[in-house]
Amino acid sequence: GGDLSSPNIIVSFSSIILVYWSLECLKRRITASSIFLLFFYTGLALNGFNLSFLQTEKQFIDIYFFFVGPLTFYGSLLLLENLHIKKSKKLSLKIDGKIIAIIIFALYVLLRIIIFREVGVKLLDNNFLMSDNDNYSVSGLTGLCSTLMLLSLILMNEAGLFHQIMVILTTIVFECFLLVSRGQIIKIAMFLIMLALLKYKRKGLKYDISSKINNNICKYASTALLIFVVLGLFVSMGEYRQSIRSDGIYDIIATSGLKLESVVLSWLYSYYPLNYEVLRYYYIYGVEPLGYPGTMLMPIVRFVFNDPKVYIEFVMSTSNINIYGFNAATFLSSYIKDLGYFYFIELILLAIYIGYIQRKAIEFNSIGIQAFLYSIIALYAFGDYSMIAFYFLATILSLLLYQFIIKNPE
Repeated sequence: GGDLSSPNIIVSFSSIILVYWSLECLKRRITASSIFLLFFYTGLALNGFNLSFLQTEKQFIDIYFFFVGPLTFYGSLLLLENLHIKKSKKLSLKIDGKIIAIIIFALYVLLRIIIFREVGVKLLDNNFLMSDNDNYSVSGLTGLCSTLMLLSLILMNEAGLFHQIMVILTTIVFECFLLVSRGQIIKIAMFLIMLALLKYKRKGLKYDISSKINNNICKYASTALLIFVVLGLFVSMGEYRQSIRSDGIYDIIATSGLKLESVVLSWLYSYYPLNYEVLRYYYIYGVEPLGYPGTMLMPIVRFVFNDPKVYIEFVMSTSNINIYGFNAATFLSSYIKDLGYFYFIELILLAIYIGYIQRKAIEFNSIGIQAFLYSIIALYAFGDYSMIAFYFLATILSLLLYQFIIKNPE
C-alpha cells in the first residue's frame, strides 16, 4: 500500500523529526509556531502508517504540499514571535475585566435560552439524530450567540474561580450536550487543555522542586483524564448517531477502510490521520484554484459587505470533496483551493494575522486569548477555524476589549 515508498518514508520521518523539534521548543516556551508543528505533523506522521485501505500510495508532489506551505507558515510565524516590536500605549481609564466577563456571559446565557425557546432544544427532539443543525438556529442570533460564547470562554479568567466553573459547565451543557455537537466537545476541550497548560507554565516557575514534581503528576493525570473522556464521548456519540441513522447497519471499520478490527481506532484514524488523504484530493485530482486569497477575504465579505450568502457558498465549496463522507482536509485545503501551487503566499498572510494576535495577547497579559488562539492552531489538522466568521469576530472583539475597555493586570 505504499508503506515503504520513498515519498512516504520521507514524509513520515520528516514529520517525526518536526514533532520531536516542536516538543523540545515547547519545553522552553509555549508558542503558536510550536503548537502548530506538534499537532499538524503528529497527524501526518500517523498518516504514514497507511492503516486505511482508502489511502493511496504517496507521490513526490505530496512532499511539496505537506511541507512547503506549512513550513513557510511556521517560519513566518517563528520570525514574528522573535521580533522585538514596541508595545502600544495603554489607556489610563479602563474597567475591571471581571465586570465585562460577567456581563458577556449573562448575555450569552440569555441569548441561548431565547434561541432554545424559538427553535427548540436539539437533544429533546425525538428526531434530533436525523435533523440538520440549521433547523436549530436563528439567522443572525445564532452567530451572535456563538460569538458571545467564545468571548465568555476567553474572558472567564478575568473573574473568580466560581465564574470560571459556571462558564465551563454552562458552555459544555448548552453547546455540547443540548445541541448534541461532537465538534464543540473537541473545540471546548482543546481550549481548556491549552488554558490549563498556560496556567501551569505561569505557576510552575513559582514552585520549588518537590511541589513541581507533585504538580507534574496532577497536571498529566488531569490532562490525560480529560483527553480520554473527550475521546470516549466523541467515539460513543459518533457510533450511536450513525447506528440510529442507518438502522444499526453502519460499520465504521468498513467505511473508514481500517486494516485493524478496532471501532475506536477507526473513529480516531478517520477523523485525524485520514484528513491528509482527503487533502490530497485538492491537488492530485485538479481542484480549480480561485486565483485570489478568498479564505483571508471571507471575514471581510461576511462583516464589511454583509453578504452571508457568498460566505456560506464559499465555506460549502471547500467541504464538497470527501472520501466516503469524510471531508475534513486540514486547514491547507482552503488555501490550496485559493491559489493552488502558490498556496504558501496566503499562508504568509495567515502567519502575520496569527502572529499579531499572539503578540497582542501577550502584551495584554490575556491567557484567555492565548489559549483560544492556540486551540484554533492545534485544530489546523482538521480545518481552518481562524477565518470562520464568529471565531474571527470573537478574536477581534476580545482584542478591542483589552485595548480600550478592560484594565490590564499589574
